[in-house]
Amino acid sequence: LYTTTIALFTINFGRFANTCLVLLLILMISGSTIQLSIELSPSFYRYGYGLPLYHIINGSRHLLFHSSTNFPLHIGVLLIYN
Repeated sequence: LYTTTIALFTINFGRFANTCLVLLLILMISGSTIQLSIELSPSFYRYGYGLPLYHIINGSRHLLFHSSTNFPLHIGVLLIYN
């Protein structure tokens, strides 16, 4: 599903699409790997908390290490994105 969306976006918008996708990738990676709370993080990183990579990483941390996170929230957000 994501591959088809990215391919159609790239075909229709060309080089502008590549720039947007790189910026989206940077935002997703920076928002998902930061270990600060939302209140302490700069406003740039706060957008990354709503993107799917943040919820994938925290959900996998819950499954691998049995940490106390809000696992149903992560699953719900990922189901909404699909």
